[in-house]
Amino acid sequence: MRCTGFLVLVGLPETGRKSLFVREHLGSLGNIQRSVSRKLTSASILNMDSAGSYRDGGRRGGGGGPRGSNNRQRGVGGTGSGARAVSTESVISKRTSPPPETDVPKRSKVGDASTPRFADLTNVSASSLRALADDFQYEHMTKVQAETLPSILKGEDVLAKAKTGTGKTLAFLIPAVELLLKQRQVSNDSEDIGCLVLSPTRELAAQIAVEAERLTKFQTHSIRVACFVGGTNIKGDERVLRSNVDILVATPGRLIDHLSNNNAFRARLGKLQILIMDEADRLLDMGFRPDIERIIGYLKASASTRQTLLFSATVPKTVSEIALVSLRKKYVYVDTVGEDEDQTHMHVKQELMVENSSKQFHALERILQNEANRFGRKKYKVMVFFITAPATG
Repeated sequence: MRCTGFLVLVGLPETGRKSLFVREHLGSLGNIQRSVSRKLTSASILNMDSAGSYRDGGRRGGGGGPRGSNNRQRGVGGTGSGARAVSTESVISKRTSPPPETDVPKRSKVGDASTPRFADLTNVSASSLRALADDFQYEHMTKVQAETLPSILKGEDVLAKAKTGTGKTLAFLIPAVELLLKQRQVSNDSEDIGCLVLSPTRELAAQIAVEAERLTKFQTHSIRVACFVGGTNIKGDERVLRSNVDILVATPGRLIDHLSNNNAFRARLGKLQILIMDEADRLLDMGFRPDIERIIGYLKASASTRQTLLFSATVPKTVSEIALVSLRKKYVYVDTVGEDEDQTHMHVKQELMVENSSKQFHALERILQNEANRFGRKKYKVMVFFITAPATG
């Protein structure tokens, strides 16, 4: 899910306390400004503006295709950008623009003239195409979607090297929905969970679930989406499971809880049609490998018939090893990053502003107000960080 926002780092508070503000902007930023005014005291501001993804998680990948794939690779190029010091006035002037005239987003081409149009996909349902056009306001595919959708829609297992913020969520959700719709034509009363998406974090899982809800909003027969993550009451998950669930998005730990303690839940995953591991490298980096291996073991009954997709910003040895035990032998490897592609954060605009303590609050307040004016009532994220102790030396 794409979300516009910016990050502000504020240093040297006299109290030595650390404060973190993460707010959804739905109208005025007055509450954030009031919170900042109570806690901001001094030092410098680092302002980063990302017009792409909610999270900067893209990383540079390694070499060629992993073992076991048919090694179909496709590369793309890229450019980077650095940070530069600017004055308060230049930051404010550059960030000032009139508020949008309407809350309804204009049709976004997403890709460019070289990428196919979603409307040209002949094997995608009219209801999904309507959601892409009317709700997402997308016309053209991104490069990731154009490179992966043909193979996935044909039912092939795919390991895709794709950075965060490149449209990979829809690249796996669109085929998943189409697969579920085909199953609906056979049986509309099944309690089986047809699609399982594994996510490394609660936040990403929630975003994927929202994207799935949007993609399926025009379906004649409703497709129910559920999101199971740690840090929430597991009783709530159990209440959700009393009804049919078609697409389940989950973090590994919470999924293991259900698989280990709920025989009926395991049975509902026995005929899983598609398994998706998003950000596979992060799943493994965060210590989830034992859980992933256990989950794959629990899903052994569907191994020969289900479709499995792995999306990863990098393809280290650990990801290749998981691919070997989860994907079918002749899976497709698609590289949409390339060996020389810059990291995602190199494409993010970064600005450094240095001010004395007497002007710090006013500078921050003006930045926040200009963001409010620029985006109007559109949703975006604001994060404000304060360090915990004065710098020394």
